[in-house]
Amino acid sequence: MYRKYLEDERTSFKLFWFIFVLYALVYLTKNCFSAAMAAIVHDGVMTKTQTGLISSLFYLVYAPLQVLGGRIADRRNPYTVVMISLLGSSVANFAIYLNQNYIFMLIVWSLNAVAQFGVYPAVFKIVSSQLAKEHRVKSIYYLSFSNKVGLIFSYFVAMFVSKWQQNFLFSAIVLLTLALVTFFVYPHIDKHMVDAAQIEKKQNVSIEKKSSVGLFLKSGLYVMIPIVIFKTIIQNSQQIAPTLLMESYGSVSPFLGNFLSLFIIGASLLGTVFSKYVYYHFIRNEVKGYILIFAFLIPFLLVICFVGKLPTILIVISLAFVSFLCSGTDLFNSFMSIHYAKFGKNAEAAGLINSAASIGFVVQTYGIALIADLFGWLTVTRLWVAVAIVSIILLASIYKMWCKFISEE
Repeated sequence: MYRKYLEDERTSFKLFWFIFVLYALVYLTKNCFSAAMAAIVHDGVMTKTQTGLISSLFYLVYAPLQVLGGRIADRRNPYTVVMISLLGSSVANFAIYLNQNYIFMLIVWSLNAVAQFGVYPAVFKIVSSQLAKEHRVKSIYYLSFSNKVGLIFSYFVAMFVSKWQQNFLFSAIVLLTLALVTFFVYPHIDKHMVDAAQIEKKQNVSIEKKSSVGLFLKSGLYVMIPIVIFKTIIQNSQQIAPTLLMESYGSVSPFLGNFLSLFIIGASLLGTVFSKYVYYHFIRNEVKGYILIFAFLIPFLLVICFVGKLPTILIVISLAFVSFLCSGTDLFNSFMSIHYAKFGKNAEAAGLINSAASIGFVVQTYGIALIADLFGWLTVTRLWVAVAIVSIILLASIYKMWCKFISEE
């Protein structure tokens, strides 16, 4: 088990910002296909169904491999896991730049999901276990913004490249550069690290060893899988907000719909900041925080059930509050995973939660769109209310388990 960490705060600070930039850029490349989808369809290279299948298959492959990535990152050098993932993903992106055949892209983009199996768990392992102890919790909070930065820049890249194929060339170059930089930076970092195992041996202290299955059952983490899926389904309503508004209100243009969705995304950024304040000053319990968020979500979700009947502004405000509240759960997910660092299982816990979020993304993107087409938006909005209620019931069932688990740390 790889259990080195930094004590020097200056080196720890530099490492965090390196990891922040690295993950933001990786997230940029992971979303380069989504950013290029409009141009791919516009050029007649593929249909919406075909691009949707490629994007969906990526996350279906990516989701279960996050658990494997977490197990490996907990047991092996996380920097090696990151470098292998970066190199593999670079090759996949470069291959798509050279060949845009539909079947070829379907296979290679799925292999890209395989290549990226360990990036997030390894990054989480580094930030939550290897930074100086004083930096870890704050760094997890700041790291939560890196994916948003990467997502924004992925669309900027798509806007400024002359051909959509260049998205993949740009991504391939970025990933290869990151792999090389990591290779040369790691020895400098490693010489500043101390080995926790050697210190514990000198102090006659040993880490408490527990199986992942037993630990996750005891703490209730496995019950969090459907909850995170449900949360992601609701949270990603911001992605379909333009379509929801345009189809429900004839006066909402595509431009205005997209502008309003940016307003909703902005609310999620504020929600992350607000959640951190509430967590430290009032809650200090992730499951309790989840219960409160879902409880506050229900009134706004009920308002959205009347989309098309109530004024547009009320629906937009409600969608913004949904985004605002749900963003707090992302932070709680990270804080939950930190609790498993004592047992050397924090990367695996993070991978499990990230896997559930990926499944939720696929269900929301394609399942919810299908339900809307078949049964209408009223059914979708009622479904959001139902999953919020079910989530509260599931969270209540593990509340005592979680309280006992965190009190034993």
